[in-house]
Amino acid sequence: MKIKKTTLTLILTALALGGFVYFYEIRGKQQQAELQEQQKQVFNFKSEEIQAITIKQESEILTLTKDENAEEATWKITAPTEKEADLLTVEFLLDQITGLKSDRSINTPVSQLSEYGLEKPEITVEIKLQDERTRRLFLGKADFDGTSIYSQVEAEGEPPKEVSVLLLSVNFKNVLTKPVAEWEKQEKPEESSAETEESTEKKDEPETAKPSSEKSPEQLEESTEKKDDVQIEKSSPKPEASPSPTDDYLLTE
Repeated sequence: MKIKKTTLTLILTALALGGFVYFYEIRGKQQQAELQEQQKQVFNFKSEEIQAITIKQESEILTLTKDENAEEATWKITAPTEKEADLLTVEFLLDQITGLKSDRSINTPVSQLSEYGLEKPEITVEIKLQDERTRRLFLGKADFDGTSIYSQVEAEGEPPKEVSVLLLSVNFKNVLTKPVAEWEKQEKPEESSAETEESTEKKDEPETAKPSSEKSPEQLEESTEKKDDVQIEKSSPKPEASPSPTDDYLLTE
């Protein structure tokens, strides 16, 4: 069956329109959405690239350093003390940093950073990467409703005259302000481990034989016979007392 030239033209036109709609409308919107998500992303590096993190606050400075010599992923606290860090807590921080997003930003002159608490930041996060680069994130004061924190990523190169102030979730600040003790690897106290070991040793020791309170069959039989004799004595009638000569004399008289 031959297809008319007009019908063929209509089919080709419909296909062309469908392709246009897909590539410029559907696919184009998807690319725009992906671009917007990338623009919300604060950092563009991966957690595997991070070698050290320093959290500077007015009260203390915490430094976490990755141990490159360890076979497995290991992090250490190198300031303010030297201890092994809790791996799960550090990995949670890494995920927070690499997944950090800002839903809103404000362009402002450098001279107005004090309005956002960024002229003297409350918290500074320094991130050292594998390529020896260091990225810094400054956190200022909270916004008017207390759900977001004003922040600024340090610009690379010469300081700009205008900067972009990012609004981050206040939850990120809560992660950074944990006490140093919560970053340390938790170990069981020596006392409790010693008590557990002592308890285990006691369980393994054989129980000593306790003196039995049960009587042997011979003792039971003897005890039963004694009980029967006592019962017989109690149940047998007492013999009547015979009249004495003195009683006969009193009766006769």
